[in-house]
Amino acid sequence: PAPAPPGGAAPAQSWLPPVFGGRPGAPPRAAAAAAARDFFLHLALNHSVVPEVVNGATHLCASSPDELAFVSAAEMFGLTFWARDAARGLVTVLDRGGGGAPVEHQIELLDVFPYESSRKRMSIVVRLPTALLPPGSSCREVIYTKGADAVLLQALRQGQTQEVVRHAEETLQEWSEMALRTLVFCRRELPNFAEWRARYDQATHDPEEMRAYRAGDLCAITRLQAELEVDLELQGATAIEDKLQDGVPEALADLRAAGIKVWMLTGDKVGTAKNIAAACSILPSGIEPLEITEDACPALKQLTTAELLRVHTAHCELLSVPADQWQNPAATAAAERLYEEAVTASLEPRFPVVGAVRQALEDRAAEFRAEEAASAGVSGRWWGGGGARGGARGGVGSGAMGGGAGGGWHALVLDEKSIELCMMLMPGLLAEVANGSRSVVACRARKDQKAVLLRLVRSRVEGAVCLAVGDGANDVAMLREADVGVGIIGKEGAQAVNNSDFAIGQFRFLRRLMFVHGRSVYRRLPTLIYYIFYKNIIETLVQYWFTTNAGWSGESPFVQIVINWYNMFYTAVPILAFAINDSDLPPAAAETQPRAYKVGVAARWYSHERFWRWQAEAAYASLVALLLPLLSMSASTGLGRGGSDVGGGSPGHFEIGAVVQNLVILGVTLRLVLELHAASALEAIAYFGSLLFWFANLIVFSEVDAPIGMCYGCWGAWNGVLAALAAPLPLLASLLALALMLLPRYAAKAYSAVRGSDLKAIRAAAAEEEAARARAARAPPPPTPPSLHFGHSASRRGFAFSIHESSARRALSMDT
Repeated sequence: PAPAPPGGAAPAQSWLPPVFGGRPGAPPRAAAAAAARDFFLHLALNHSVVPEVVNGATHLCASSPDELAFVSAAEMFGLTFWARDAARGLVTVLDRGGGGAPVEHQIELLDVFPYESSRKRMSIVVRLPTALLPPGSSCREVIYTKGADAVLLQALRQGQTQEVVRHAEETLQEWSEMALRTLVFCRRELPNFAEWRARYDQATHDPEEMRAYRAGDLCAITRLQAELEVDLELQGATAIEDKLQDGVPEALADLRAAGIKVWMLTGDKVGTAKNIAAACSILPSGIEPLEITEDACPALKQLTTAELLRVHTAHCELLSVPADQWQNPAATAAAERLYEEAVTASLEPRFPVVGAVRQALEDRAAEFRAEEAASAGVSGRWWGGGGARGGARGGVGSGAMGGGAGGGWHALVLDEKSIELCMMLMPGLLAEVANGSRSVVACRARKDQKAVLLRLVRSRVEGAVCLAVGDGANDVAMLREADVGVGIIGKEGAQAVNNSDFAIGQFRFLRRLMFVHGRSVYRRLPTLIYYIFYKNIIETLVQYWFTTNAGWSGESPFVQIVINWYNMFYTAVPILAFAINDSDLPPAAAETQPRAYKVGVAARWYSHERFWRWQAEAAYASLVALLLPLLSMSASTGLGRGGSDVGGGSPGHFEIGAVVQNLVILGVTLRLVLELHAASALEAIAYFGSLLFWFANLIVFSEVDAPIGMCYGCWGAWNGVLAALAAPLPLLASLLALALMLLPRYAAKAYSAVRGSDLKAIRAAAAEEEAARARAARAPPPPTPPSLHFGHSASRRGFAFSIHESSARRALSMDT
């Protein structure tokens, strides 16, 4: 009974359903207790938790921490999930509610309809023992269904008390505003189960039906499952505390500071998603996003998915393109435009909300274009600009973020229905508005819709590169659709990790993965590409320039073994060491300075222009590497080989080749040294080791005859070339040529040093932050204020279970 109100009035009798607060006119306490017991039995049965014995102790293994929380909650209230016998189809539950010895119940598991994001629910069909039947019930076959409130509240039986449903909706809304993840639990007795089971068995034994079912298509199996999941009786609801991991808001803030747009694609309710987005600063307080959801625009509820599918089926032939034009973008765009016009003409007269949504998106797109034109050359197109705060347009909650000219924070909030509508009727407009928004939040999104949104960005936003981060099975399609997928190893199972490119333990580690490792690899790879072409173009063009001077004879000045080993040994190791170990910023500085990542986002490290500058430098270096030694050796006297004489005849082409090859290997190695930012033992070993190996080979080729059986051309032609290398004039010419080969890069580095670079400013900022942290560490800690404890509001009734082990078995609040 509720406490007596002030003034001595008689207390009102109230009954608390398993989740929702009490209300007048409720059944007696015994019936309420039986309903609560059946609700917790539902928690103990409808899940995929499996007990595992490890080192003699039983542990519960769950694919989702939510399910583990439900099982723990049921155990707290006396119903313990004990065992699962898949072979016999039995689930064992221990009933500890009587206060004495626990009673073991074996429940026969008849069927399981697994959770799918398209269905947004999971159901089990069981045969209960007589001891677990509610008072007055004789039907042992029962279906228990849990899922999203948007689905299950529409599937309740007609006789369900409207006051209970209204109270449920209010409580669920309150929980979503507290950023709790909610589920609704229902049941239904199945007196005609045998007849349904016969039809279901027939469908499941049909190979064609099973093939369609596994492919996710509509079939007799799904229709028969849906046949049971109607006329349900509301049991209650739960709220899960989906606490953010440590460092998530800070990591997201750094990602945005690095020039990365952040989208949040979630299956949570609109209220829950918006609160989590606000906690992560994806939707900062004080902004007014363009919101196209059923909450902001109730008229969207009238537009059912079935109606959208019917209209799509009626006009899908307009999307067909002739076989000879299917690769023609203009033809594809024209077909899409005809389809969109036909579907809009079919829907808009009956559903005016379609026009309202289009108008809202067009208005926002016009704002972006105006801001882009106003800020051209100032802020660029990446973030868009600021705008005046706007009111509602056409029944759709909208508004631009205020923030002054040249700035602002545009955001877009969508839900399942609006994603379906916009992807069918206006994908190009949606892509433009989403790309112009700084943040996008997609609520109630199915797993296929997450993938569709990524595909939309990749196909319609030029130059877009998408990185997806997920931790559950519902994120697999999104991870596989993205350019790069990152799976988080956690309590949601391993499916996300198994389908991702990278795996991390917590979300905050994404900062180091991107800002340290990702940035370093992205910075090194362009140099790797440039350099590989650079060194090979020099080696090839030197031989080409030589053959033009040798009467186009095709003669090479290099011996074959040097040509073969040029890429294998002489120049391979230094670039590998560079690509593995070079770093322009210390890891701590790169991780704490997000602006250092902007260079990669702007694609400044790799461009076709930089590539061709490297190759032009290679062509210039090849001319210098050949002409100066050739001219110096032609003017030199006393070479004693290859037809030269004291008077200064023509030098031998293999002598020229030895000098030029030595110059090329020295030049390309020192050219890479100029790209180094920090030298370590690895670089020293790689660079000096490669040069020492080359010099050792040169001595062997000059002083040792080729082994018996090896062709003379392998290196015999280079016997005695050390004399040519040590001749004064060729030696001076080689030093001069080496300096000229490196001159362009030296000049560029000198210009950069005089002009200044962002890298120096970033290093200075990182050093200042490090000094500030050191000062803070040396400072005495401030006094600890006394702890203050606040009680829960009495208006928040129901249960909320945490996924964390320390509080998974604890009810946050309960009225009695």
